[in-house]
Amino acid sequence: TNNMTYVRYIINQYNLSWIKENPITAIEIQFINQTFEGDKLEIYRCSNNNFSIRCNNKTVANCIIKTEHKELSN
Repeated sequence: TNNMTYVRYIINQYNLSWIKENPITAIEIQFINQTFEGDKLEIYRCSNNNFSIRCNNKTVANCIIKTEHKELSN
């Protein structure tokens, strides 16, 4: 799976109004395992700004979203 695909999946977890109210300043992704075309990816929200991407019950990436605001809200 293309690395930008992970970013798109994570950003799609937020609605547009939330993004307007909480401008994203950085996205940190830790790539752990490789995925391939056709793999089913699952996005898990671990906390308001922390996500885990999994495939076949294995973590393939972790992601942290940073915004201008200290506290994130939905």
